[in-house]
Amino acid sequence: MRKTKLYSLLAATLLTTTTAWAGVAVNGKLPGAFSVSATKVVYFSQGNLQYQGSTNSWRFAAHQYDIIGSNAGNTAPSASQTEWIDLFGWATSGNSASGTAYQPYVTGSTSTDFGPSIESGEWTAANSDWGVVNSASLGSGWRTLTKDEWVYLFKTRTNAATLRTFATVNGVTGLILMPDGYDYNHSGLTITTANFTSNTLTTTQWENNYESEGCVFLPAAGYRNNTYVSLVGTHGRYWSSTSKSSMSAYYLLFNADNLRPDNYDSRNNGNSVRLVSEIAPPPSATITATPTAKSLIYNGNAQALVNAGTASGGTMYYSLDNSTWSISIPTATNSGDYTVYYKVVGDASHRDYIPSPNTVAVTIAKADAVVTTAPTAIEGLVYTGVAQTLVNAGSATGGELQYKLDDGTYSTSLPQATAADTYTVYYKVVGDANHNDVAETSFTVTIGGPTNQVLTANQDPNNTSDYYSTFYHSAIQYSLPEGTQAFIATLSGDALNLTKIAEAGEVLPANTAVILKASGSSITLTPSDADPVTFDASNNLLGVDAATAAPANCYVLSGHSSDNSVQGVGFYQYTGTLAAHKAYVVISGGGASAPKRLHFVFNSENTATGFEQVQSNDVQSTKVIENGVLYIIRGDVKYNAQGQIVK
Repeated sequence: MRKTKLYSLLAATLLTTTTAWAGVAVNGKLPGAFSVSATKVVYFSQGNLQYQGSTNSWRFAAHQYDIIGSNAGNTAPSASQTEWIDLFGWATSGNSASGTAYQPYVTGSTSTDFGPSIESGEWTAANSDWGVVNSASLGSGWRTLTKDEWVYLFKTRTNAATLRTFATVNGVTGLILMPDGYDYNHSGLTITTANFTSNTLTTTQWENNYESEGCVFLPAAGYRNNTYVSLVGTHGRYWSSTSKSSMSAYYLLFNADNLRPDNYDSRNNGNSVRLVSEIAPPPSATITATPTAKSLIYNGNAQALVNAGTASGGTMYYSLDNSTWSISIPTATNSGDYTVYYKVVGDASHRDYIPSPNTVAVTIAKADAVVTTAPTAIEGLVYTGVAQTLVNAGSATGGELQYKLDDGTYSTSLPQATAADTYTVYYKVVGDANHNDVAETSFTVTIGGPTNQVLTANQDPNNTSDYYSTFYHSAIQYSLPEGTQAFIATLSGDALNLTKIAEAGEVLPANTAVILKASGSSITLTPSDADPVTFDASNNLLGVDAATAAPANCYVLSGHSSDNSVQGVGFYQYTGTLAAHKAYVVISGGGASAPKRLHFVFNSENTATGFEQVQSNDVQSTKVIENGVLYIIRGDVKYNAQGQIVK
């Protein structure tokens, strides 16, 4: 069985029996049920309407594919004609009260002589409709489809576009209409309105496989203009009961180029008529409890949108798009506004019910975003001359934590500042699509002024009253304490030539790496608020503000080499991590010939550090500087710093 709707399933039974809702079975009804509006379902007659003038008789064609065509009945209709005709001017029902102009055999060319004098709309069925006027011959309950019903049948009913196709049946071309609920996928028919040859059926095939299943065949019977019949086999034209104007009316037109259920033309043209009989519908299902919206807040899970409704005589169905329906309550996850559609699908004894309105508006409200870890001020910040992060990062769920500093702009970056001051840090949460924002709040963070720098100095093993350290700060200048001198250095071979740039009470300029010489092992540098000091001289010393991995060929201050093979204050090769605020030297090239130690040569005085006194046979060694290079004189022999004889 290819039919699934209630009316279609019971249609065959209705031809021979009467039910409480189907009305009286009438001869001539085909078994297929067709929806022609949201509330009306009809059967089609077994064939096109026919009339015989000599007996003033009406009948349905014996077969759906039967047509008169260009035979004498259509080309020479008259009140005495014994031939049957099946092409009629509009509203020519034979109503005697309407005058002879409304008789089915009239062939005049004046459109206003056909049908009631109305500009547009429906005729008066009692005077004009072939089925109503001629119920004595045809049986009661027959009528003509309106223009809107033809349109609904071809365009609006469920799967309308796939429930009609062109075909040739028993050698006659025409249009097959399939009933509501027909399983066209297994019909064996090609759905087409481009030609009449894709589906060619014998009488047996048609009657056994399609007509018995409720299919309707509308033959392409052509049309009559006055007494001239044309387009038989290529055009089908079937009247509606709807007037277009006082001179024209609507009809169904189909041919290889057109399928128009709302075409119109002059009333005097002779077109085919196929009558229908309405099926009294079963009682409607009802809603006993209307679905209601739930009060919902986003929780990350799919939530049922409505409280279920209940129905009598059917089952509640729901949809979110008014297209796809299910008995399951619709669910949604994300916040937002939703429209839930509902209807009742009737059971075997009830028709469907769609209330008006049939929607429920539902909102899933946004949840509140949450600050899971509040950001906090970093304590103990002091001025360093470089930008410092002010806060420990916070965290949030349901949104993005953002920060701003004072009157700045919000961003996800942690705020930073450089100057010693008290800052106000603001933060908030910008909620995502499913969460509300968290309002702005704030706290303060302080960067204190710069603090003293306390350095530990290396004692000179050759002159135990002297101590050495290095220092660098990119942004802060400091005052030197009592007994302390600051030197810059230039590299010359394996010596660092030292030039004094400041002493006790003077300012050590910022961004200048220096060697400090002090009288004790602890050197305390005090931040200076004096005017900035600039220093422009060659200096091979480099420095870092923060602990940093030593670069290649790096030398740092120490009292001995890393393997203790060389003793004395100087710069020794180093491969570890440079401490913050320390100075260092890089020797380009390096390699196997690199010195183990860079010793000091003071340009401002003829003394140097980092060498032990050398005595042999009670002969005192003397240190001298010539052209900035240190030599050791012992007796008549002159040594360089590596102990090699040079003279």
